[in-house]
Amino acid sequence: MRFPPNRAGAAFFTEPTEDGAMADVRFPGAILFLFVAATLAVLAPASPSVAASREIEGYKGWNVAEFRIEGVDRDLAARLQRGLSVPSRIKRFRVNRPLLYPSIVEEDLRRTRLFLARNGYPYARVGARAEIVGGYRNVRVVLTVDPGPAARVAAFDLEGFPAPLDPIIRERSPIRAGDVFTEDALSEATHTARETLKENGYADAVLESSVEREGDGSVRVLFRADPGPVFHLGGVRVEGASEDLVPLVRKTITVPRGVLYSPERIREAGDAIRILQLFRRIRVETAPADGDTLDLVAALAERRHRTVSVDIGYWTDDLLRGSARWEHRNLLRRGRGGAIGVSASRYRQNAGGSLWWPALFLPRLRGDLSLSATREWEESYDLLSLSFRVGGTHRPSLRSTLSAGVSLSRVDVNVTTDAPDAFVEEGGILGAFRLEGKRDGGNDRLDPTAGTVAFFALEWSPPGPWTDSPYASAEASLAGYHAAPVGAVLAARAGIGIARPLGDSPDLLPNKRFYSGGANTMRGFRRRKLGPLDDEGAPLGGEAKAEFSVEARFPLFWRFRGAFFADAGQVWSRRDEIDWRDMEAAIGPGMMVRTPVGPIRADVGFRLTDKEKDQPGWVFHLSIGNPY
Repeated sequence: MRFPPNRAGAAFFTEPTEDGAMADVRFPGAILFLFVAATLAVLAPASPSVAASREIEGYKGWNVAEFRIEGVDRDLAARLQRGLSVPSRIKRFRVNRPLLYPSIVEEDLRRTRLFLARNGYPYARVGARAEIVGGYRNVRVVLTVDPGPAARVAAFDLEGFPAPLDPIIRERSPIRAGDVFTEDALSEATHTARETLKENGYADAVLESSVEREGDGSVRVLFRADPGPVFHLGGVRVEGASEDLVPLVRKTITVPRGVLYSPERIREAGDAIRILQLFRRIRVETAPADGDTLDLVAALAERRHRTVSVDIGYWTDDLLRGSARWEHRNLLRRGRGGAIGVSASRYRQNAGGSLWWPALFLPRLRGDLSLSATREWEESYDLLSLSFRVGGTHRPSLRSTLSAGVSLSRVDVNVTTDAPDAFVEEGGILGAFRLEGKRDGGNDRLDPTAGTVAFFALEWSPPGPWTDSPYASAEASLAGYHAAPVGAVLAARAGIGIARPLGDSPDLLPNKRFYSGGANTMRGFRRRKLGPLDDEGAPLGGEAKAEFSVEARFPLFWRFRGAFFADAGQVWSRRDEIDWRDMEAAIGPGMMVRTPVGPIRADVGFRLTDKEKDQPGWVFHLSIGNPY
């Protein structure tokens, strides 16, 4: 017997029809029991909303200055308030308050009863009253709630599930006997049960959920399943890709023939194709093959391989920046592409080209060759480098990147500072190995509110004939985000770096030193002004750095958000000079406006310490994007 698929989150009762079969009585989009309406009619013959309407009617047309909910806990009240009309009309910093209309309050009372029923309180009684507050014709609207007894889960039963999966589903399910029954819990439990079946190869599993009322007002939740056969994956079919890209797609999708079907393997196949960046539409599905075998079908649409872009805009500490780039993602066929480009800002100019080869040796490993020329114009030095690099980038997932490479550069340094012995090394041949990794676990790339972002980089230029300025360096940073009540976000970041010259090299090249200060590092200082400076205030950089920051971001009105931050950091000229008592600290407010390109924000950093006597006490920063 196969059951029809049930929409996730929809609850219904089963009732016998005339021929004895069981008919489904569903409630679209909500979990409202049949007894909710009956209870409200029987237990509340004198509807509280009638009395509420009479009281509110006396204040019709008055200004609504405040809104409050009484009778439920703070978390439930906050969730309820987000869906009500009256509080949504009260805007921060608004001079003209919204007017009170009984019809709007009555609508909110109906929304409240529905919300409480969905959250396990079908017997709730609600009302509203108005209280006079300061100011002419200003009132506070108070929503009063008597939640009544909660509808609790008397039993959670499973029927038709494979025996080994029964305890797994019970363990993963949010529904427990004795808990308050809610729509969200049923929706999550239904999704969990369905996914557990599919994870174990039951691709055609059909799940039916029902809720039955017990005599004491509690409910019995029943899940019945028809799992069907266990499926395995077979071959890979590619549709919509040009002939030369089909072998690349097949190589990228690393799903062994005969492996057990699971949605996770389907998602992994889609992610592997996305990493290629060759297709604008990617859909990976399954299609019946022989018996209990399913073939993977990749339905693709190629993106335009040849693109030209020209950009000019504001880029935080670099101020005005322009760039131009020509790229062909399939220049040498089979996904082997190339690009050339130039970019220029006040402090840095770059021109170069690169070639890459996807799925080199490994399905998610991209090899690359690049040649570039870079000019750096800084207050204390000018630097010109010509570099050739061979490397590879491994993408274990869409959010994780691990790259390694070896580069050979020619570096020429022109020292412009008057500080004696500021930069002893003046360039030459520089050969180096670099290993770099990044894991972006934030929930939004432009404005994350949860998750973490981690980064590390190791560089090594060993002494020998291939380098005139050997060195070793390591750098790492970690940023975390946590969603707080009322739409606020708590963010924190820590970053450290250490480097040292090797062999007979007396110091580090200027572009291999650490610098700090600016909109994205330490906001109590201007760009690169934290740490060693010459007599004219030009930054010299150092062998070690430490940066720490915490920030609270919170909504204000419309697209505007506010922030309050505390930054600390320091750069030390030599590793043996590290002293945590040298740390500089700054605090300050910020304001940002959300845009399609990310937050545009303004920050003012006020110094709390005065280790650097010649630096200003406060600094203003205008930037695009959050500092971390």
